[in-house]
Parts: sequence; C-alpha cells; structure tokens
Amino acid sequence: MILDAPLLDKILRRLGQGAEGLGLFQHRVLPEKKDHYSSGLLLMPELLEATEHGPAGLLLLFGLPKSADDDVAAAMSLEQTWQWNDAGTAIASASFRVSLAEVNTLHLGINSRLNLLHKGLYALAAALAPDALHFPQSQCLLEPAAYLENKPDTPTCFRPYGLMNTRLFTPQTPGAGNLLMDTLGLHLLGLPDLQCLIPVDSQDYAELTSWFCNLAEHLCEKPGELKDGDLVTGLRNKAWKLRAHQATIPPQREVLEIIIPSG
Repeated sequence: MILDAPLLDKILRRLGQGAEGLGLFQHRVLPEKKDHYSSGLLLMPELLEATEHGPAGLLLLFGLPKSADDDVAAAMSLEQTWQWNDAGTAIASASFRVSLAEVNTLHLGINSRLNLLHKGLYALAAALAPDALHFPQSQCLLEPAAYLENKPDTPTCFRPYGLMNTRLFTPQTPGAGNLLMDTLGLHLLGLPDLQCLIPVDSQDYAELTSWFCNLAEHLCEKPGELKDGDLVTGLRNKAWKLRAHQATIPPQREVLEIIIPSG
C-alpha cells in the first residue's frame, strides 16, 4: 500500500472537516523492509503544545497484515468481541493494515488525548473505508460503520469508544459460581480500569456493560474523583462500593473493583 498523492489529498480533506485544532501535516517515506511499514504520515496539530521531543500528534503507518497464525493480538481481541459476529471474517480478508499511533501525547490531559485520537481516527476511517478497526491495546474490534456513528465533538460521543473494551471471563473451575467482568484500556489514559464479580447465572450482562461504560465516561470527565471506598449508584439504584485492587486478569494494572452485594 503506497500513500500516493490522491489518497493523501483525500485523507487531508477528511481531516480538515470538523477537525478544529488539526493543522499542518508532514509526510515522510519510511525505509522499505520486509513485513514492515512502507510509508508514514505525521499529523501535527498546530494548536497542541510541542514537547521537548517534538510536536504532539499522530503517526500513520501503512503495512502488510499479519497472517492469522501470527496475529496473536487479533486472536485475543476476537475472544472478547461480543457484538460483531463477522469480525473474524473482516480481519482475515484485509489486504493491508494502517496503524495509527500517538506521538508525544503523554503531557496532554485525558480529554485532549481522546479528542486528538478520535478526530484522527474518525477522519481516517471515513477516508479509507477499512474492513475493521482493531484496538490491540484494549483487545477491541469494531465494525467501522458502528464507529463512524460515534461522531467526535457531539454530545452523544462516547469518548473511550474502542480505546476501552469490556471483557467477560468464565471461571476456570466448574461450579466456581462467578463470572468476572472488567475493562481494558483506561489504564493507558492514566485511569483505573474496572472489574467486578457477578453470579454465573446473572441476566444483567448487557445492563452491566452499559453501566461500566457510563462509569468509564465519568472517569474520563472527572479523573481522580472516584477512589477506594467510595459508593456509586449501581443497577436497580443499589449502592455499590469501590475498592482499589490489582487486576485479576492480565495485563497487570490498577483497577477499581465494584463490590456487588449478593441477593
């Protein structure tokens, strides 16, 4: 996949639509190497403060996809993709991949980082019409059409979308009695992820997933507000306690465990 002039122009025009703060762009060709990326595009928002390492922005890289046997990250993400039945077919049929990475953004606030990522990803998804969107750090696979419905800079935008995934694990020991639900990805934004134990016969998976997403949005809006020992309003208006904990399921990270009383 070569980033030629027509495609570059298409991407830049998309980025210019409703992407306030995204300014000038620098294109550079990377060295050709087998199984490595062939070209890149450094997106440099002119309104973002430069760091001692250079301007903050996004790095766009083009390359060949990994084989199904080698792409361990995709396989792990497929195991935690519950709402897109055709995800496996979509990624298996892809003929190339485009990787989007942050550059020098750790000094930015959470909201600035989220805005930058979503503006860049939204524009690229609209311009390139990909088969799938894969967020390997959060083990999340999204259908592009579903992602494009989550428009940045709108009141309904779910800012951790894709960058956070809600996972569900069954007990390894039969009869253990509990499932574990957690989030993955908030830790990369400097926030605690979430986890809780739920009865194996619970019918509230969808509701609890939605509740997790609402709490994650709150953590993004007001980082540091919720902490160990706080009470939050759970499902059915019940009071649930938060407890600081280390994640039960890898990767190792800090989480807020939600204590759901039995009964």
